[in-house]
Amino acid sequence: MQKLFEENKAVFSQASLQKRLDSVAELEKALAAAEAAKTGLESKLEELGLEASRAKTDLQNVRGSPEFKSIDSLNEKKAGLLREKQAAKTEILDMFSKIEKPLHRLDKAVNARKIFLPEKQASFLHQVLLNPFRALKLDPKAETLKAVFVETRKAIESGLVELKDREKEKKLNVLQELLSFDFFGDAFWNFNRFDSELLAIEKKLNDLPALKKESFLLDLLKQVENSKSEAIQGLSANKLGTEKIQASVLELKADIQKILSDATGKIVVLKG
Repeated sequence: MQKLFEENKAVFSQASLQKRLDSVAELEKALAAAEAAKTGLESKLEELGLEASRAKTDLQNVRGSPEFKSIDSLNEKKAGLLREKQAAKTEILDMFSKIEKPLHRLDKAVNARKIFLPEKQASFLHQVLLNPFRALKLDPKAETLKAVFVETRKAIESGLVELKDREKEKKLNVLQELLSFDFFGDAFWNFNRFDSELLAIEKKLNDLPALKKESFLLDLLKQVENSKSEAIQGLSANKLGTEKIQASVLELKADIQKILSDATGKIVVLKG
């Protein structure tokens, strides 16, 4: 048997040899496909680089235009209005904070049915304590608000809302100031003016072609950068895959050389 195998080992090795040759052919096709994919990715990366360069130049031109420079002026005006609005808001809150204590005590007394207030006033009193600005929007001329202040003053004077003598005098003075305060002109109308002017600025900003163009170019740049990142990752994966295939080809060729050498009894070296 051993002698028979030795005499015919070339025949016995043929199937194994053919299998490896077929594998090498398939792997070389895969290498060619990987090389073509690499060329495509490199070409795409180059195109994306040019597209990014053009978009950056366009963005620079847009941001340097007179129209775009007007955006800074509008934003400064907007910031100024927001500061004014906040200052006015703080002033109103400070005014309400000075009578918050008696208002809370009046609300508590109303809920405990120790003091009667018409339903509209009782509900409004609660709204004022939750959010003075929302309450003012519901009562632009402050008619209900001042009616609540009058009831608060009565409750303090009658002792139904208890305060120390010195504190009582201070709160009554503050209430008198608030009763004479022009909430419509100095609060409601003022805040409406702020909101109206801010809305007009926002509309101008949103309608500016330069701002829309900037937004478009920024989105485009983001998309291009994402595509570049994907292409770079693709090239990295392609390189790893190619190296793996090349290693397999070298391994198969080494096996083929060994099979041929064993079969012929001579040293066989494959070229390429």
